[in-house]
Amino acid sequence: EPPALTDHFVTTWNTEDCCETNGTSIKVPMVGGPYAVDWDNDGTFDEFDLFGPVIHDFGVPGIYTIRIHGAFESIRFDFWGDNGKIHSIDQWGTHSWSTMEAAFAGTWNLQVPATDVPDFSGVTSMRSMFDDAQSANPDTSGWDTSSVVDMVAMFAWAGAADPDVSGWDTSSVVDMAAMFAWAGSANPDTSSWDTSAVNNMEGMFSWADSANPDVSGWDTSSLQSAGYMFVNATAFDGDLGGWNVGSLEWAEGMFEGVTLSLAHYE
Repeated sequence: EPPALTDHFVTTWNTEDCCETNGTSIKVPMVGGPYAVDWDNDGTFDEFDLFGPVIHDFGVPGIYTIRIHGAFESIRFDFWGDNGKIHSIDQWGTHSWSTMEAAFAGTWNLQVPATDVPDFSGVTSMRSMFDDAQSANPDTSGWDTSSVVDMVAMFAWAGAADPDVSGWDTSSVVDMAAMFAWAGSANPDTSSWDTSAVNNMEGMFSWADSANPDVSGWDTSSLQSAGYMFVNATAFDGDLGGWNVGSLEWAEGMFEGVTLSLAHYE
């Protein structure tokens, strides 16, 4: 029985934008397989049993929407390939993703109008997921992050991103270094986060000049490194008076460039 249309991972591309392939082609950097692709978005799949990245030449330059379905693990641009050609994630589909590491890193034209909730229940890494994805501001409100261990640079340099992370389960996360670094629009509601396992918050909000997160209730008993955590995060004025810093080993430049009326960590 063919998959329902709502099951598909749907994306839109412009062949004439940068980078790796010619002006009528796209390179889709899928990881794993087998999977199938519907190249003309008509609901009928055209290629089957694909593994890993695939290049397709449409023959005519333009904007194309494609559908993917199958047993892939992830997609990984990692600042390379046709990272300028993907323009939108229109639908996540029902597929269970294995990792989001560097998935959309460097995709500077990417928008995420998708309204369905992706299955991230098995994802352990979101490292650099939207790193330098300048236009992306995904709806993250329903995401299952309960298995995620690594959120390093997840929204770093993602200029438009102000994600709703208020309901996230962060109890498994160990590393949040540079998570919102240089994310100029980000002012996440992190007040309910469980940070009890996090040992690294280096540069987490560095240069994120809209960010004034409520971190007052965070469990920082595992935190070892917070150097430059809020450096030049000029909006930040939080109260860290309740933080447990018994394990903190490095806090150099933590509030450099920030004018604080309340914040302290001693």
